This record gives sequence, C-alpha cells and structure tokens, in this order.
Amino acid sequence: MLAELKCVVCTMVEPVEVLEVATVFGQTGLCCPECIEYGELRQTMAQDELDVAPWWEDEWPDEKLDSKKNGVGAKPTYKYVAPLCRHHLTPYEVAEGVTIYLTGSRDLKEDPQGPMPTAGVYLDQSWNRGQVWANDGSVTDHGDQIPSLFVNWPDFGAVSNRSLATVTAWVVNKVKAGERVEIGCYGGHGRTGTLAAALGVTYGLSAVEAVARVRKSYCDHAVESKAQEELLVEWEKFVVELKEVDDGQGADRKDGGGGGGSEGDGPV
Repeated sequence: MLAELKCVVCTMVEPVEVLEVATVFGQTGLCCPECIEYGELRQTMAQDELDVAPWWEDEWPDEKLDSKKNGVGAKPTYKYVAPLCRHHLTPYEVAEGVTIYLTGSRDLKEDPQGPMPTAGVYLDQSWNRGQVWANDGSVTDHGDQIPSLFVNWPDFGAVSNRSLATVTAWVVNKVKAGERVEIGCYGGHGRTGTLAAALGVTYGLSAVEAVARVRKSYCDHAVESKAQEELLVEWEKFVVELKEVDDGQGADRKDGGGGGGSEGDGPV
C-alpha cells in the first residue's frame, strides 16, 4: 500500500492519510489540507486582496528555496501552491526581434495566446507520453508531433551547462530558420521560465537582467527555485567564457591571415 502520494495542486508528496478528494483551482483529486484551505480562501477574498507581493525577495539569489533535494533539483522550504495563471503559447520576446512561445502542458485546453508552433522544446514527461524513439535513429514514432527536442529536466531543478548549451543552440538555429518555437514544461513557470531566461543570457543579457525580464514581461512566477537561479548564474559565466575563447580564436585567425569571418551581433 502506498504511504505517500502527490497533491494534485502543489505536487508535493504528502502522507496518504492527510490527503482529501477535493476540487481546487479546477483540479479534482487528492489534495493536501494547505491547498484546500488556500483554495477556499481565494474564493472568499476580493480581487484587490489577492494582489499580494510574490514570494520572491528583491535580492539575488532567492534564499527561500533549498537546492539540496536528493542532490538534484530543489524543494521549496515554504508550502508551494501552484500559480493560478495559465500559459498556452504565451508570446515572449527573449531579445529584440526574437519571440518564443511558452506553455504549460496543464494549460493545453486553454485558448492559445499565440500562433501554432512549428518546432518545440519540451522539458516535462507529460509532453512525450505515447511516443517512442531511439537515439540511433532506428525508431521514431512521434505521431503528428512537430520537430521537437525533449529534455529530461527535473521539476524545480536544473540541468548541466552542456545540456543547456545544446538546447539553446537548437532554439537559436530554429528561430534563425524562421520557425515558431514553443517551450513547455508542466506549469510553464520554473523550467520553461529558466530556459527562456537562459536564452536571454545567450542573446547578451546578464543572469539578473534575464530573470527580471522574464518575470516582468512573461510571468512573475517564472524561475521557481534557487537551483534554477544558480543555474542561470553559472550559465552566464559559461557563455562569457565561451565568447572569450571565440574572440581569442578570431584574433588568432586575423593575425595569421586565416579565413575567419567577422563577428556580428547575436547569440554566442
């Protein structure tokens, strides 16, 4: 018999005996007492009373989250409640003239806020159910799925700079080719917001600027954990170091009369 299950609202693992079947924020299933209480409170409060400050601090990085969860990912030290906002192809201008579309798989039944994508990056297993493929190309059964990149990115967690470099390069190349790129996880906030911010760093923003931009222009719930903030700080260092190496190689080619092209504006 299962001793613990996830609350369908906050997705936190709780003892089975404390969970109750309820409908909270349109989701019906086993819910923890805190989410039930919070849902009832939201229903009784006036809208102006709901406009409270987000849980993040003004300082960087956010110290309210613990990035030590089984060595991977992060776990809120406060009671996390899933945001009420919905994102289905929400347009986000990651850099001047560069727009991507951000989605939470839980919101696919909502009306799309942008055009249908022609390529996608998906960061949660909810996007690839029923699909089969092999990394040697011998098996590909994606149905009607658009050209997609699937990333094993833990909820509230982070990935390596190597993985992030692969993903951001894939997105940049698709955007350059004129594709409408969708990025999605489950809620459309933590992993999706972090990748959107990482793309901002790739296009020249600092980590702090990229997070501030995605929270202001997309959703203030974007980038949900200290682990994700720390990833962006490390990603900025990685991008800067990579650019320094490229600049050095370009200078060597120029001094030696090699065939290196001139460097232009844009992502590294």
